[in-house]
Amino acid sequence: MPSIVWQPLFEDPRAAAVAALAVEGVRLGDPVDALPFARLTAVEPRAEGVHRVWRGGEAFDVAADGSEAAVGRERLDAELRRDGGSAWLERIGFDVADGRVRKIWVRGEGALDGLPIAAEADIARLLGAPTGIERVLGWRVYHYAERGLSVGWDPKHLRVEHVALGPVDWSPPLYDRRDVLWRWLEIPSWEEPAERASSDWVRWARAVALLRAFDLGAPEAFAAGRFLDGKSLDAYPRTAALVAAQWPNPAEAPPTGSLSWMFRWLLSYRSQASLLLHAGWLEASGAALLSAIALTDDANRALAAALEPVDAILFELISPDDRTVEEAELIARFGWPEIDLQALLDAEEGL
Repeated sequence: MPSIVWQPLFEDPRAAAVAALAVEGVRLGDPVDALPFARLTAVEPRAEGVHRVWRGGEAFDVAADGSEAAVGRERLDAELRRDGGSAWLERIGFDVADGRVRKIWVRGEGALDGLPIAAEADIARLLGAPTGIERVLGWRVYHYAERGLSVGWDPKHLRVEHVALGPVDWSPPLYDRRDVLWRWLEIPSWEEPAERASSDWVRWARAVALLRAFDLGAPEAFAAGRFLDGKSLDAYPRTAALVAAQWPNPAEAPPTGSLSWMFRWLLSYRSQASLLLHAGWLEASGAALLSAIALTDDANRALAAALEPVDAILFELISPDDRTVEEAELIARFGWPEIDLQALLDAEEGL
């Protein structure tokens, strides 16, 4: 495994320290030919416009008739030089774009032995406050965008999982009115689940945090549309156009209070439609199963398309100015759980 001198990362807070760090003799910004092609253990060019499959570490191009042709390493290397892509040398990964090394990953035991980070708290202590922390695949990734550096911590094994050098592609999550609706549709009930360690509770708590952040009230009040009480139809142009289409004569139009009624009706309908969209397939076997799957897929696509106007009205009623809120604010002010939901789901399923 490579012996990497990590100390410059902790002595120099500038991006220059990251750019100067050599991994297997390769630095960020080096031309692609700086890669040790003879020792690379895997090469995966971008190969845009090519139908390619990988099996057992080998690449095969798939023709229109379904036939396959093996792609040799020499061709893969040439495509990497021309089109960019990814390459690996054991536990080290390189991302290539425009003929240069754009990012470098170092991961796993052995490759990171010289890194002076023994506990998660050491990351911020040695590197300073991060731009943000991403939770993915059970890891917590500390991103330093201005430096072009990311450090992934594995809380299960209590060690650094990877260090990434190069542009930070992640940005702090932003949530908007669409997320309010989607999160609401995910929860099984307005009631708070009794088991706070469950994924159901996390979903419920996140939905409630969004309701609070968008001033939409408690779950029961939101479902009843009470946040719309006293609001003028003029603030909701899409909804106003829908009302005008039904009541061309303004004198016959329903009162302003009908906004909450409209929201309550549409949200209830949308919740029922969501159950249908996520319904499982009926038991079947063989050709009957394939037919059932195809039929329900077609029906779901048609239903999803038909629901788009309903969603558009609900989005507008939830937030006519389409405001956004950062995850950090949701955590600090509104009780958003700092939990990797996917990792929790995997644990519940025994994965």
